[in-house]
Amino acid sequence: MKRVVILIAVLASLAWAAAVAYEAWLGWPHLSLDLSQADAGTQRAYQQAIIMHVVRYAAVGLAPLAVVSAAAAFIGRAK
Repeated sequence: MKRVVILIAVLASLAWAAAVAYEAWLGWPHLSLDLSQADAGTQRAYQQAIIMHVVRYAAVGLAPLAVVSAAAAFIGRAK
């Protein structure tokens, strides 16, 4: 029974990671064609958008791991 629960948790985690990766790929920041790509301000804004995008989706992707780890620690202390 314990192995079945672990297998379900692993499969759910992989499905979650795949869904988050797909959404991150679809929403990747891009430069509009009417903006100058040589402008330093535009480059900084684009790099900042990429950093925020990666941080946001990394947090969303790792949130279930944090919740499950916290629950496991709580359940482990309760026994």
